[in-house]
Amino acid sequence: QYYNVERSTDPLFETDVVSDFSPDAFYVDDDLEWDTEYFYRVAAFIGYWTDYSNVVSVTLEFLGMDNADAIPETYAVHQNYPNPFNPVTTLRYDLPEDGLVNITVYDMMGRAVKTLVNEHQTAGYRSTHWNATNDAGSPLSAGMYLYTIQAGDFRQTRKMLLLK
Repeated sequence: QYYNVERSTDPLFETDVVSDFSPDAFYVDDDLEWDTEYFYRVAAFIGYWTDYSNVVSVTLEFLGMDNADAIPETYAVHQNYPNPFNPVTTLRYDLPEDGLVNITVYDMMGRAVKTLVNEHQTAGYRSTHWNATNDAGSPLSAGMYLYTIQAGDFRQTRKMLLLK
C-alpha cells in the first residue's frame, strides 16, 4: 500500500534519520551533500509493516572531466535501465548536434502509446524517464515495448520489458 524509505548518515539508523512515506515504488532524493555517505533502507506496509530491507549506501562524489563541455561525436541510443523494469526506467541517448528529437514508445502491435520527447534539443548527453503510463496517464500492462528515437536523419529502436 505504501513504503517508508529511511535515510541516515548513521549505518545503524540511531541518529540523523529522515523518513519518507510514499505509495510510489521508486524514490528520488535530491537533498544530498557532496562527499557524505548516506545509508538507506525501506519497509513496506501491506496491511502490516514488513521488516526493513538490507541497507545500501550512497556517496556523491565530484567527477572531474578533462573536457566538461564534451559533445558526443555520433548519435547513440543506450539500452534503457533497468530492463526489465517496474514502474520506472531511464532512456539515455547521445546527440552530436542540435535538432528536433522525438522519442516515442510503441506496444508490440506498433501502436504509439507514449510520446516522451518531442522538442528541439541541444547537442549533448541526454536522458529521459518513463513511468509505464500512456499519453492519457493510465498505467500500461506488463509486456514488451519498443522505443524509437528520431533526431534529424538518425532513427533507432530498442526493446524494453515492463514487469508487474
